[in-house]
Amino acid sequence: MSNYLGIVVIIMIVWQLIIIGWHGWIGLQTILGVKKRKSTDISNLNLEPPSKTQEIITSLNSLGFRRLGEAQSALPYNNFVTVWTLVNIENTVQAEVVFGWMSFSTYFQDNVLVVTDYPSGEHIEMPKYQSHTITSNISDTYQHHLEQVDKFRQLYGSPNPIRNMADYIKWETIGRINYGSIKLKNLYIFNIIRLITFGYAVAICIAIPLIYRSKYPSFTFTDSYNSQAHIELLIIGLTYPAIFFPTWFSRWQDRRVNKKTNQPFQKPA
Repeated sequence: MSNYLGIVVIIMIVWQLIIIGWHGWIGLQTILGVKKRKSTDISNLNLEPPSKTQEIITSLNSLGFRRLGEAQSALPYNNFVTVWTLVNIENTVQAEVVFGWMSFSTYFQDNVLVVTDYPSGEHIEMPKYQSHTITSNISDTYQHHLEQVDKFRQLYGSPNPIRNMADYIKWETIGRINYGSIKLKNLYIFNIIRLITFGYAVAICIAIPLIYRSKYPSFTFTDSYNSQAHIELLIIGLTYPAIFFPTWFSRWQDRRVNKKTNQPFQKPA
């Protein structure tokens, strides 16, 4: 390894880990502020959806969904998320679309909420809140949602109607305040993992030279090419795999969620 190649590789690895840590920090700020975040009706702007969003909207239209409107929420650091909202013919199931992700929601009395996500999400079953995830296609996701709604209908009666954006914002606010933190629990853990990964890499970059120096008190970084290369290889070998750890953790979460969703429905208490 040349005098500079190792340093360049380390800088590239650290830069990737800085990005991971920064995304983790932003993600945590977003999750911690979920109860305070407000949705604003921007339907009058008639925004053009991105191509991935439009593909999902087209699929929803084929299932009988019609446009309800669009809402926007402010995120940390002057970022915004736009949600395209549709509703089925009976006005009982709303569909929220954000880029290539969507979610069906149905609200009942006493703030009971049933959610089905596609293609990623959570598996949560509580007395008044259920969230499942289907990964196959939107049609299967809708069918699964309707099946769950029928089961909850037997316990809680007819769903609350969603006829306009005022209804949407009302129920979205209730669902977010009551269940937002629960829904985002795994995402919260994922962002903690991102920050831990970044902290681990910083610790390695600091600790290895210090340990080497404690072992060889007279050592300076430029004393020996072999010593420099040894330190560089140690840092690279211990930090490079960390780049992939958040991704591995996320995939493990997804497999766990998908396995749980295939289990039989558990009747709420």
